[in-house]
Amino acid sequence: MFLIPWYLSLCIAQGVLVLIPSVGREGDRRQALLGAAGPAAAMVVGVAIVGLLGGAGASFLTWLGTTVTPVLAGALGWIARWRLPYLTVAAAAALYVVAWQSGGRAGQVAGAILIGGACLAIAGIVGPITPPGYLAVGLVLLVGLDTYLVFGTTQVATTTQALQATTLPHVSAPAGVSHPLPGLQEVVLGNSSMGWLDFLAPALLGAVIGRHIRPRLLAAIVVVATGFAWGFLLEVTSELPATVPILAGLLVTWRTWAPGAFARSQRGLAP
Repeated sequence: MFLIPWYLSLCIAQGVLVLIPSVGREGDRRQALLGAAGPAAAMVVGVAIVGLLGGAGASFLTWLGTTVTPVLAGALGWIARWRLPYLTVAAAAALYVVAWQSGGRAGQVAGAILIGGACLAIAGIVGPITPPGYLAVGLVLLVGLDTYLVFGTTQVATTTQALQATTLPHVSAPAGVSHPLPGLQEVVLGNSSMGWLDFLAPALLGAVIGRHIRPRLLAAIVVVATGFAWGFLLEVTSELPATVPILAGLLVTWRTWAPGAFARSQRGLAP
């Protein structure tokens, strides 16, 4: 069955990203616009870069992935205010070497973990300065835009193909064989793949919920189950908006994040 194990593994990864707490503390400033427009704007910019610049745009995003991803993943410990934060630096460095030097599944898994760590770091930055209500609105807008671009246009398919066709130069490790640098512009496991925003969305859902353990666990389970069920549509189509299960996570946890969210943000935004 095509859904097992690779697509299901990606769904489980989305659930794990909801579950891991990356928002270290409450921030002093509140940026409503960042939460409401940021996720959808990121998707528009990514698609537009490839659409306007073609191969050059795909190459730019690939270089951006291989340079920025390990930096963000390495900084996750400090951003999330975890104990022993320097361990994430060591982990990111080791995973980058594996993604670079190892072929096959080991390299794919290492790349997926790096991208997941980078997405958690972004959520850890955005979460404390964005009201949860507005961040939830931003996720809904992202899902709507993602769904339109996948089902209503060919932009996502074209962008995905361009990114998959882009490779980085071969670089030799000390006393090692020359291998291409890891692109890290998308998550690939076996015959299944997801984009950066498909991993960023569940990380941001975790930021919406905050450090409430039970709602996080509930949302994670629901996201995995919904993603698996949603994946059966792959029997009739080759592309699916993988952000859609995030809506189910928002729905089952609304009692945690919704009450007073917008009112608090208005007080935080007041001069």
